[in-house]
Amino acid sequence: MKPPYHCGYCPARWGGYGTCHCTYCHETFTDLTAFDKHRKRYKCLKPEEAGLQRTNRNYSCWGLEDE
Repeated sequence: MKPPYHCGYCPARWGGYGTCHCTYCHETFTDLTAFDKHRKRYKCLKPEEAGLQRTNRNYSCWGLEDE
């Protein structure tokens, strides 16, 4: 079964209620804290540069190291 939420401008899909998707770079994040770490002064940092790592979810998603 496909995750229920999706972006209208890219093929990304996700399932978590607190999950955030960036409409600029089209990366998906576990929560608002992870999303905020990647956004600096109206620019998107690469998730790795923001100290984020891939999660073990069934969709492509970035999160904090301690998750």
